[in-house]
Amino acid sequence: MEKIELANKATVQRILQGEPVLIDVQPAGEVIKGLTRNMILHAGPPITWDRMCGPMRGAICGIAVFEGWARDLAEAEAAAAGGKYAFHPNHHFGAVGPMTGMTTMSQPVMIVENKTFGNRAYCTVNEGLGKVMRFGGNDAEVLDRLRMIATVLGPALSAALKASGGIPLKSIIARGLAMGDEMHQRNVACSALFLREIAPFLADDLMRRGERRISN
Repeated sequence: MEKIELANKATVQRILQGEPVLIDVQPAGEVIKGLTRNMILHAGPPITWDRMCGPMRGAICGIAVFEGWARDLAEAEAAAAGGKYAFHPNHHFGAVGPMTGMTTMSQPVMIVENKTFGNRAYCTVNEGLGKVMRFGGNDAEVLDRLRMIATVLGPALSAALKASGGIPLKSIIARGLAMGDEMHQRNVACSALFLREIAPFLADDLMRRGERRISN
């Protein structure tokens, strides 16, 4: 019992000493070591296709089509059942993901660096509300949104974060908790606080892009 208490105290101390900073957004395949083609990271512990629930299977099929590993959902399902995709938990690769938590090569991930200890963690960009892959959605609307995140939002966030020098998250978390967030399902306050921090840099990037279009 004493050993557990000491371990818990050491863990809490490391959390308190940590200084998480959001430094960039990049395609997962470029920053997560070991993530390769036909590899799908998911939320939760290790699991095989035959034991997956319906929403997780739906997300697997959708992300395979998004990545171009299958022409349609039926082909993706057959490939998954036939063992053509390698399934691994996100946390084995220093990543996290909500609900089904799919992470694959082409998806942009937020890179958070702990400035105190130097370790990094990764998370895909939130799809928003409504029909989403994290709940098993995999139709054209869901895939189109993922493509927009990969080709438009991800690069814009990357440019803004580089211009900002990184956004410290600890103060945003503290203020968000005081405003009613619980760092899981209720996140309106932290989202608004983050938007206030990143908005000026996003606006500058958009203006520069507009100026380049005009000059060309």
